[in-house]
This record gives sequence, C-alpha cells and structure tokens, in this order.
Amino acid sequence: FFVLGLLWVSLGSAEFPPTEEIVKICTKENNRPPESERLFVSKSIDAAAEEICLRLTDPYLALLFIDCFPNTLDTTVQVASASDTFVITGDIDAMWQRDSSWQVHPYFPFAQKDPHLQEMLRGLVKRQTSSVLMDQYANAFNYNMSGAGHQTDTRTPPMTPGVFEGKWEVDSLCSVIQTSHSTWKAVGEDPAVLDANWTAAMLLILDTFEYQQIPTVPEIDSGNAQYQFQRDTTAPTDTLMHAIGPPALFTGMIRSAFRASDDATTMQFNIPENAFAVVALRKMAEMLNASGNTLQATRASILAEEVDVAIQKYGIVQGTSGSHYAYEVDGFGNFYFMDDANIPSLLSLPFLGYCDIDDELYQNTRKLLLSRRNPYYASGDAGTGIGGPHIGEGWIWPMSIIVQALTTTDTNEIQYCLDMLESTSDNTGFMHESFWKNDASQYTRSWFAWANTMFGHLIIHVSENYPELIFSNSSSTS
Repeated sequence: FFVLGLLWVSLGSAEFPPTEEIVKICTKENNRPPESERLFVSKSIDAAAEEICLRLTDPYLALLFIDCFPNTLDTTVQVASASDTFVITGDIDAMWQRDSSWQVHPYFPFAQKDPHLQEMLRGLVKRQTSSVLMDQYANAFNYNMSGAGHQTDTRTPPMTPGVFEGKWEVDSLCSVIQTSHSTWKAVGEDPAVLDANWTAAMLLILDTFEYQQIPTVPEIDSGNAQYQFQRDTTAPTDTLMHAIGPPALFTGMIRSAFRASDDATTMQFNIPENAFAVVALRKMAEMLNASGNTLQATRASILAEEVDVAIQKYGIVQGTSGSHYAYEVDGFGNFYFMDDANIPSLLSLPFLGYCDIDDELYQNTRKLLLSRRNPYYASGDAGTGIGGPHIGEGWIWPMSIIVQALTTTDTNEIQYCLDMLESTSDNTGFMHESFWKNDASQYTRSWFAWANTMFGHLIIHVSENYPELIFSNSSSTS
C-alpha cells in the first residue's frame, strides 16, 4: 500500500491510487520485450507510457496501452541514428514511407525534450528523403539494397534492389513531407533538417505531383508514361489496367495509381490522397520558405491551392441526404463512393488537418461512411467498422475504429469505440490489421505496428480531452 500511495501522490490526489493489478501490468506483467531486447529505448516515451498506464482504471485497457503505444520503438526500429533510421512495418521486413511516418507520429510531442528520440527522427527524415531520390514512385523500400520484395513486377521506372514494392501512391510522398515537418518542429526548427538532400527530395516531389496532374490520354498517345506498373497476379487490385490505370481527365488534382491500402484506384483522383496532399504541400511551403527557397515555396503553395480548388469542384457530389465527398473521381463526371480503413481516408479528413470535425460537408460524408452506403462498412456480432478491398468485405480494421474515435466529440461514441477495440483484440494485448465481423478470434496480422501505435495515440488523445472516460476521478466517482 505504501508503494501505491507514493504512486498516487506522484500522479495527483484528484485520482484514486492505481490498484496492485494495474501497477503490475504497467511495470512488468505485460507483453513488451525486456528492455535489453527493445530495438529502441526512449526514456520519455517509456515514462509517458507508464504514467498514463498507471492512471487507467480498466486492467485490460492498461495492458493494451502499455503494449501498443511503444510497440514501434520496441520492435520495428531496426536501425536508428541521426544519419539513418529504418522502421519496418512489423511482420513485413520492409519500410513503407506511409507506415513509418504514421508509426512515429504519436511520439513527436515527446521529442522536444528527448535528444535521443530526436536523433532517431532526424535519421528517419534522411532515410525517407533518400528513398524518394532513389525512386519517387515506390511505396516501400529494403534496407541495404537487399533485393527483397516484388522484383519481378514490370514497371517504369524499373525495380531496383532497394525497392521492396513500387506502387505509386500520392500519400507516400505526403508522408515524407509530414515526417520532415513534424521532425523540424520537434527539434526547434533546426535548419540542419532541411539540408540539400531534403531540398532535392522536395523538388522531386513537386515535379512528380505536377506531372501526375496530367490526363491519361497524352501518356497513352505517346506510349511514354513516366510511371507504369503491371504484376502477374490473381488479385485485380494488385495491378493496373494497361500499366497506366483507368482513364482520367485533367481536374487539377493529382492522379494516384494506388491507394493507401496498396490497392489500385478505381478512379485515379482519390479525394483523401489529394486532401492529404493539400495539407502536406502547405507544410512543405512553410519549410521551403524557412530554408530560403521562396520561389519553390510559392510553387508548393500554388499547387496546394490548385488541388484544393479541384477537390471542391470535382470531389463533392450531391446525394439524397445532401452534398458529400466522393472517394474517387475521374474528371469525366463519374464518381465512386466508399471508404477504406487506411489513412488517408475520408473518415480521417479532420485528423489529417484538412477540415474541422464539425464541418457540415464532412459530417454529411461521415454519416454515410459509417453506414451500409459505404460498401466496406461492416456490422456483425463482433463489432462494426470500415475495412476495404485489401482483405475484403466483412473484415473490419481496428484502425478505422481508432479514426472514428479520433474524429468525434461524442463521448458515447468514443466509449463505444474504446469498448470495441478492447473486445476485438482477442485478448492478445495488441491491435490487428483486421478481424472478421462475427468473430474477432479470426484476424489478420498479429504484428502490425501502425495500428498499435495509433491505438496509443488514441488513448493519449482521450486522456487529454475526455479523461473521465478512462481515468478514475474522486470528484466524479465519490
């Protein structure tokens, strides 16, 4: 009791002291690797994880948080230094530009007072920008040119040993910009982050985005498209029609051959991808201005505005219950409505910073996304949520439930999401890629670090904004 009392004093007397069970879970009886086996140790992340864990009242929620929040650092940071950091996804031994960016996203608020964590993040910026310069159209990379992955794909540019997979996804480059901006801010806007290599990568990103604004006809007529992709596969979402993809007219948006799920787009102007590009390009402009590249900063700002205007012109459709965002459009007047669990998604637009949670257009869209109007929304005995074509209909992704909780101010909805995330983890202590709607013991990917870290981010978000949902407070429970 004396130890528990000290913990209570350190956490503040407005809350009840942690139970002995909670203390054991948060300090030793969990699924984290022993400290000597953790791939990267951040004292600030460990301290924050333990502090929040000790304040949780639900033992299993405490276990999920202490397992999930540091999971990226514990298990996926294979190389870490200020000059190079390589972060794998988990059970796939390769680094996705997108995944690695979101995997470290919740750690930035703790980096300002943690030089060791700052070094790791600086190294990730260098790795990501070097990867862009290696192949700006690739989504995933190998460490040390190992030649692993999809080397037999027919592709322009051709596959190289450093590329694990070469799918063109707009959000891959947006993620690089995001990591750069967050790291730059976390280290006090140190100009060393924005070095010559970084600048070259940003200019290549601008070139690529601008090129991918063009329609498909000139590429077909010339037979000389800058990006082409085909794979021998039984999955139609893993290859492109005639190596270029479905027809697209000019809109001002950026064409994306694949989505954040690594599935081929049905129509090449993916609205969430382009919304993310608007946010990322504005961050790029801020950094380019700070580094003295004012002309290129203006170029980034103009492109962001072009894409944003195009989203508002082509990406909004009239439905029976009012206007809402489409998921994809082609410029010919056609649209496709759905959503996918992977970020960026329509559901995640406020989380990305593209719009406010209470934006009327977003709210109209959100209601449809969380209903059977969305073909990849599922409801079953185990839970409800959004999946996607990557695993298939009926498979719900915990990531979508996390994003649902992050994009609402309704405490009942947040509590519903928290309860569902607990009940669908199959008592493993971790999030999974997806689970079957009627049976959460059927799931994919037991080691999916992005979802784990995102769950940790959600708990921190709730602790800061809705603490009464997860902490015991003497004033509210007495």
